[in-house]
Amino acid sequence: MSDDLVAFYEAGYSVADPAEAARYGAWRAHGARLKAGHAVALCERVRLRPETLVEIGCGDGALLSELAARGL
Repeated sequence: MSDDLVAFYEAGYSVADPAEAARYGAWRAHGARLKAGHAVALCERVRLRPETLVEIGCGDGALLSELAARGL
């Protein structure tokens, strides 16, 4: 992994300032709502109702939380 990517993720997930950490969290939650909307629409379009779901990525669980809230 490149040093740039390491620095990017360290900056995004290791924030010391509580106000800045809250802004990052709000940004990830906003992105999760948009991504979950796309995932739900896609599943509805192809009539897919998964019994289990895994989301693989570098994150804090915001997307999985939003998908669970939407019943996916």
